[in-house]
This record gives sequence, structure tokens and C-alpha cells, in this order.
Amino acid sequence: MIYTLVIFSEKFQGGDIVVDSLFLGQDWIQERILEYSREQKPMVSLQQRGIVFPERIYLAGLLHIYTGSLTPAEIADAAGVSFKELGFWKVQIDFMVLADAAKVGFSDYFREELLMNDYEPSEYRSIASEYLLFDEQVRTQIRAPLFSQMKRVANSLSNYSRVKLKLDRSDLKIFKRLYSFFVFESDHLAAKPLEQVGERLDLVAKQIVWSGLNAKYSDTERLLSDKKLAKNIKNLVMERFDDLSVHIERHSREAE
Repeated sequence: MIYTLVIFSEKFQGGDIVVDSLFLGQDWIQERILEYSREQKPMVSLQQRGIVFPERIYLAGLLHIYTGSLTPAEIADAAGVSFKELGFWKVQIDFMVLADAAKVGFSDYFREELLMNDYEPSEYRSIASEYLLFDEQVRTQIRAPLFSQMKRVANSLSNYSRVKLKLDRSDLKIFKRLYSFFVFESDHLAAKPLEQVGERLDLVAKQIVWSGLNAKYSDTERLLSDKKLAKNIKNLVMERFDDLSVHIERHSREAE
């Protein structure tokens, strides 16, 4: 199920859940589940094989993007299966491949969403909060390439600005998107943003990028150091998966 920090609405249209969204992990899981449930003979393509999973077990596999923050018992609860049933599946090769594939697929999705879309400062804050719940492998697959790209773009912008050449607007937007995410990530880690992101990158953000896009950095500064969302994020994730579980149950009854 998809949700926002403040606004949460749920409507069923043709069997689909239509809701507002700010958390990318929840977005991605819902999209995968709805695609799977629409198939007449649902199966997952893994290692060039078509494998059939019960919907709730498929959901449990996708939920492994949160491994480390959600315990196996919490994953079972969120997927609506018993701890014993999940334990049976967790030692099956096909399920392990599913969980690993979910981590890789979601990492790709997350990176693309950050690079291609502009969000409000409050949305970057919620995205960064959820990011801290992800499996360590997922966080590394997201952070390493994006942080490297941000530094490369910063170098290019700094060089162009120093010799007073016209700045590439696409570079400005990419840097703003990535920096907005990373500055909230570092803030949620209880570190000073400059310590994690770097003073040079902070100067590029404030002196070159935000001014180059006629944006207000004060909107971002106002939300920094508010730890309420980061503290409550796990409870929000667990609560919202209850609604997705209800959708799966309704779909199963309709299919009978």
C-alpha cells in the first residue's frame, strides 16, 4: 500500500488501490503486487524460469528489502502469513532468489526515481527516513553510485561557475535532487549534514545550484533536524502494510 506522511486515502477502482504516496519502498512493493495479482496465471521470472508463488509469499519476498529493520516475525505479520510458513519458504532456493532479486530490482527503481523526479523538501525527508529501514545491501546499491554521481556533477558545476560559463540546467536539477536526498539522510543519522555530505558540496548547493534554479534553500533548512518522522517511520510502514494485506485478501476471495 502507498501512503503519505500527512494525507492517507484509499480507494478501490477495478480492484486497484489508488492512494497518495511519498515512500518509494511502499510504492514499488504495491506496484509489483498489483501487477502480480492481475495476471491470470501469475508467475515470477527468476533465472530464466517462471516460478509461481502464493501472493502473500511473493509479498513476503518483496518485503526483504527491509531486512535488518523488520524482523522475520514482522515480515510474516506484514505479509499476512504465519511465522512457521515463512520459515518454511525462507529455506527454499526459489524464495531466496526472489528475495535477492527484489533487493536488486528495488535498488534500480529507487535510483531512477531519485534521478528523474523532483520532490518537495518534506517528501525528500520522508524518502530519506524510509531509506534508513532498507537492507544494508539495498542501501549500498543505492548510495554508492548516486553519491559518486553527485560529486561528479558538483565538480562540473564548480568548474563552469568558476570560469563563468553557462551552467547546464540538467546538471543543476540532478545535483539538487541528489543533494536534497543525501542531506536529509545524513540528518536522520543524527550527524551534522556537513559532516556526511561535505562542506564543498554544501557550498555548491547553496551558492550555485539553488540560486541557479531560483529555488529557496530555506525550505530545506526548515525541515532539517526534525527527527519525529525518522523515529516513527517503522511503525508507519507496518501500519500501512495492513491495508495491502486487506487488498490481497479481497482479491483472493474474488478469485474463488
